[in-house]
Amino acid sequence: MTGVASLDRRVAAWMARVRSPRLTRFMRLATQLGAAPLCLTTYVAAFFLSGPVLAASALAMAQTEALLLPAMAALRLLTRRPRPLPAARPCLFPWNRSSFPSWHAARTAMIATILTAHIPGAAAPAWTAAALVWISRSYLGRHYISDIVCGGLLGAAAAAALAAA
Repeated sequence: MTGVASLDRRVAAWMARVRSPRLTRFMRLATQLGAAPLCLTTYVAAFFLSGPVLAASALAMAQTEALLLPAMAALRLLTRRPRPLPAARPCLFPWNRSSFPSWHAARTAMIATILTAHIPGAAAPAWTAAALVWISRSYLGRHYISDIVCGGLLGAAAAAALAAA
């Protein structure tokens, strides 16, 4: 575990060194790609306003999100890992005050996994967007890199498990 903690500290220190006002503005926008309001609205819109492939993808995303939520909340309540930097505003839900695992990383990995399986050619843009969200979460001090890796693995595994069921 000390190796993971060391990596977390080194990545956080590097992110602090490269921090700038312009990059921070960009990262605040990028992190919204994994935020619940945007993602949930997109699922609903894709389900009702698109063709069968996107509708099936949106349904799979909503189902996986519902499967992930209790697991993520339980892990966060069990670990109670503090976030690298304090939140700018208070969190409404007690489980959301913890850092481990990253919900944004889980959600974007789940979305990328589903889009890759359903839509030819979607892998590169989907995983690039996911990586951008992951970097933004570390850069903004909301998660350690280990939170992001574990969240991403959980999201991808949940999407794959639901697809296999």
